Amino acid sequence: MQQYNPHEHAQQLGIRVRHQTLGKRYGLWVPRIGMILLRPGMAARHERSVLAHEIAHAEYGHTTGSRKEERLADVLAARRLIAPAAIADAMRWTQEIPELAIELGVTEHIVKTYLDEIFPTAGSDRREA
Repeated sequence: MQQYNPHEHAQQLGIRVRHQTLGKRYGLWVPRIGMILLRPGMAARHERSVLAHEIAHAEYGHTTGSRKEERLADVLAARRLIAPAAIADAMRWTQEIPELAIELGVTEHIVKTYLDEIFPTAGSDRREA
């Protein structure tokens, strides 16, 4: 199975991606111009995670940035970025969130979101190092 590539996905959707200083934000979906803005200089796994999240906002038609919209975008991004087989393999040697994130090429937040969706009652058992 091919790994999800959010840059290719954005291109397929006709969404332009541009790097721009965004203050405290890492990414922003701007629906009126069909563009996702990303903070420059992020590590590859961070950019990949943020872009997948912003693509989810675009596909869902989100405009408000509500907690519900943020959660929905997080869940879709996590499901696309983390293959079940890949996380199962990684969890054979670690349950540490930071190590899983590095191994999977995503942010710790995306790993936590994925695990919360798959194992919602196991949240207190995981270690964040």
